[in-house]
Amino acid sequence: MPCACHIYTLHCQVWSTGRYARDYFNRSGDLRHIRRLRFWPLESVLVEKYKWDVAEVGGDAEVVKTRFVVYMAAQLSQVR
Repeated sequence: MPCACHIYTLHCQVWSTGRYARDYFNRSGDLRHIRRLRFWPLESVLVEKYKWDVAEVGGDAEVVKTRFVVYMAAQLSQVR
């Protein structure tokens, strides 16, 4: 199973099938219209974009990451 930390790292069946798959992904599974995807840590997003307090971001970010991993695992198991 691919690492759920990278949103664009998807299982082969996810990017190769689907109604709009050809609009968003090329043959190798790379995003079609995004040439360079820069990673932005979740903690930085919460502090800089959503103006959260730095002290409370740590625990909340871990909860969000855990839920995201569970969500991605459920999505991939539905595809298989």
